[in-house]
Amino acid sequence: MNLNELKITIANKSHIPYLKEIWRLCFGDSKEYIDFFFKNRFDTCIGITALYNGKPIAGMYLMPVTTHEYGVPKSGYYAYAIGILPEYRGNGIYAYIQSKLYDYVRDNDKFIILCPANEKLCEYYKSLGYTENAYVSERVYTINENLKNYGTRELITSDYERLRKSYTEDKNSIIWNNNALRYVLLENKFTGGENLLIDYNDTEIFAVIRKNANSLVITESNAPPETRQALTDFLCTHFNVEKIKWITPDEGRNNKILYGLSCNLKKDYYYLNLILN
Repeated sequence: MNLNELKITIANKSHIPYLKEIWRLCFGDSKEYIDFFFKNRFDTCIGITALYNGKPIAGMYLMPVTTHEYGVPKSGYYAYAIGILPEYRGNGIYAYIQSKLYDYVRDNDKFIILCPANEKLCEYYKSLGYTENAYVSERVYTINENLKNYGTRELITSDYERLRKSYTEDKNSIIWNNNALRYVLLENKFTGGENLLIDYNDTEIFAVIRKNANSLVITESNAPPETRQALTDFLCTHFNVEKIKWITPDEGRNNKILYGLSCNLKKDYYYLNLILN
């Protein structure tokens, strides 16, 4: 394949049927989930596609984000669901797309951040110029004692935005806009999760929760470390599970887990605080 025959362009609605098929073949998600993404997120991100003979053969989605680079605001994109039709792989297509994106972000003082699905992909992106610099921490708590019950209600976008703004302001975080926060809550609920606002001793604690057979994963919460055991006891009882994995930014660099890579972002430690299924 001659890469010069590719046309890298912003996707439009006429490309959606092709992009849905690329998504299905690359990631194996259900038709219902794919339709959900295109209904609820396509119009609020930038779809990128590569056209070959006028037909989309690759897709990726750039979600607007901001952060601070040495105290200076900087805008960029979270690259999500990067896929190429199987019959066109091995031709250097993604590297070609990435070279065009890199030229754009470099020339416009922006950045791209992404989450590789596995170590092999992580090494591949690093070979294209990406740098390791976004981390989370994980700690598993088991139920200890059941002493207290707390009031709960569903977490809505406005409360999520308000509470996480103060929660992340000192954490070198990647900052997401309202469209992204709305989609996190919608997507988590669509895939069987729960979004809770917990009244904990006159403090509002939010928790974005995924449910497994006998455990929970808290993908984001503003719960301070000293509250997590009590909240674990409550949530384990509430959901009838045995343990909870808390994904957090605050356990220190000795406990950090690589979660994201970036290009054209010079600072070396970020909390990439949004996790999609």
